[in-house]
Amino acid sequence: MRRARRNIISHFSHIMVQGIEKQYIFKEDVYKEKYFYLIMENLRKFNLDLLAYVIMDNHMHMCLYYENIKDVSKFMHIVNSKFANYYNKKENRVGYLFRNRFYSQEIQDRQQLYNVIAYIHNNPIKAGIVKELEEYKYSSYRDFEKDLVSKEKIFLIFETYEYKDIFNFIHKNYSKIGIKDIEEKSNNYEKIISEHLKSNNLSINIVKKERNLLLELVKELSEKTNITNKRISSLLKINKNTVTKIMKKISECKQ
Repeated sequence: MRRARRNIISHFSHIMVQGIEKQYIFKEDVYKEKYFYLIMENLRKFNLDLLAYVIMDNHMHMCLYYENIKDVSKFMHIVNSKFANYYNKKENRVGYLFRNRFYSQEIQDRQQLYNVIAYIHNNPIKAGIVKELEEYKYSSYRDFEKDLVSKEKIFLIFETYEYKDIFNFIHKNYSKIGIKDIEEKSNNYEKIISEHLKSNNLSINIVKKERNLLLELVKELSEKTNITNKRISSLLKINKNTVTKIMKKISECKQ
């Protein structure tokens, strides 16, 4: 995959999928292996690289590199649809399998990229399944430890081929600030909006008509969650370009 060096960091995304009602859809090894097989099989159809992953019993995290953000949605739709069909047939069930389509967090800088990779790999320890990262089978951690990751991916992530010192450091010292419980954060959107409106005695229609009021609400959402501009646009039912302009204004105010 050929990659332009300019703004390459903006082409990383942290993806999370979870079973509906937090069901343990990956509890059996055969389901973890099937989901991973579908990931690898369908990466070839899009210009995507899998940089890190972990498959837990009821959810999965991965870090993707993409050339076109739209390919991520197409890729996830295929993987989740095929897995749902497979799982439902095996379990003799019908209906939705995943909680929403998937959660996506755009990565803004290299420090966040390192934190995300370390966060992904630390999931089994956080869950109390293992005591050492290399003990968990369904994770990319051991691939890095055993030098099984391609040199191209290594350089893409670390900007050097001599990556072991950086890799070990970020896993022992990764920052939990900003990479808190993704599952919890992704469910707070509606609550934050509701409490914001209630505390200021406002209606959503009034907020959307007043630029400063809208800026304050969007600012609160962006500070308290990992929400994307697209998700804000959908929740508030406003144009995505409007959200982009507001986020730019918020960024300027911080400088």
